Amino acid sequence: MRVHGPYGEASWFVFRRPWFRVSAGLRGEMLIKDGDLGWDVLARSGAEIFNAGQFYPSSTDVCSIHGGAGALAMGVYAESGYQQLPWGAHAFITTAGFTFRWPLLYGLIVYGCE
Repeated sequence: MRVHGPYGEASWFVFRRPWFRVSAGLRGEMLIKDGDLGWDVLARSGAEIFNAGQFYPSSTDVCSIHGGAGALAMGVYAESGYQQLPWGAHAFITTAGFTFRWPLLYGLIVYGCE
């Protein structure tokens, strides 16, 4: 049975090209089930194809408050590590899957602008 909770991840790009990158890092997660808490720590690696970009308002007009930054990416990952499950059991796990990243976007809609 897999349980989830909030997590944090720190990764470094060990190989990077303008459109491709490979990362290695650590992930820690709080596991929550029926009010009981557990945790895990995992070694994680991934590979992504991506397109990085930034866009900002094109003018200082209040009607143009929008922008964003980040990378649109698709990739694969594998992770493995130790879990202290909420009900007291211990486990070593290995998982793999696909990732999809969407860049950070922000904006403000202002009514009445002409």
